[in-house]
Amino acid sequence: MASLARADMQAMMAMHSAVISSDARRAMVKSVAALKMEKDHHRLFLAIDKVTKPCRGLRNNFAHHIWGACDELPDAMLLIDPTAIIDFRVWLATSSRADSRPNHHDRMFVYFENDLKEAVKTMEEGLALVSTFVMLGHERGEVRAETQKLLESQPQVAQALQSLSRKNGPEIQ
Repeated sequence: MASLARADMQAMMAMHSAVISSDARRAMVKSVAALKMEKDHHRLFLAIDKVTKPCRGLRNNFAHHIWGACDELPDAMLLIDPTAIIDFRVWLATSSRADSRPNHHDRMFVYFENDLKEAVKTMEEGLALVSTFVMLGHERGEVRAETQKLLESQPQVAQALQSLSRKNGPEIQ
């Protein structure tokens, strides 16, 4: 963010770290990007941000949810939203057994080996896009043009760019 804002790196990182909410951090970065990036670079930034949203969701779930296992699915790992566990603990502590037990199967995910491999692949692809975009900010001339063309030619990025063009009209193109 500091290099993007052309500002004091240490001060910018301290400010960014002080913001606890990841949504607030994203909003900060997007605001700086809108202010400081060239139009075509900003448009690509928005497209990559859109494409990598599922990667961020996976990463956040993997980092902040609770991993588990069960005898019924010995070849699987379970990933449980922590709020489901909190609800269950509250039910245990405050409810009579006659009360209906909370059912949060919609907040539990089952991962088999192939699912985990696919998740890793998704996150690696997202990381590659973001890393290449970051490099683009440090390149000049033909190298920058080629890197930008490479990013724009990625199918998901090209689709996101088209979507942005339709959504925002000619002013963002």
